[in-house]
Amino acid sequence: MPDNLEDRVLSHDKQLVKIETILDRVASNQENINGSILSIAINMAKMTNIEENNKSSFDRVHTRIDNEVIIRDEKIKEVNIQLKILEVFSFLSKYPKITVTVCVLLYSAAISDIRHKVYDTIVPSTVNKPVTK
Repeated sequence: MPDNLEDRVLSHDKQLVKIETILDRVASNQENINGSILSIAINMAKMTNIEENNKSSFDRVHTRIDNEVIIRDEKIKEVNIQLKILEVFSFLSKYPKITVTVCVLLYSAAISDIRHKVYDTIVPSTVNKPVTK
């Protein structure tokens, strides 16, 4: 019976060693898992920070795009005004005789003596004529 008891104690000792090694592995695995969880938490915090930075960057970019669109629209309006002015000069350059005639007429209309003579020729004045009854 004592041999039997020694065998049992030895088998229990072996099982105890096996259980200890298994528990050591479980503990090291748990430490690895905790390290992985900590790493994941750090990475999640970094990702959140990156997401916030990207969101603010997109907001800034959209603001700049909106400002550029406004500036572009203003420049288009300015160019359209300049094109309208150029259309007048283009028309005048196509018809130089009309241009010279209009300029001479406008210049002569600015001189009051010529203006009065032309007006009197077109619309006869009744002021100097006697009224007959």
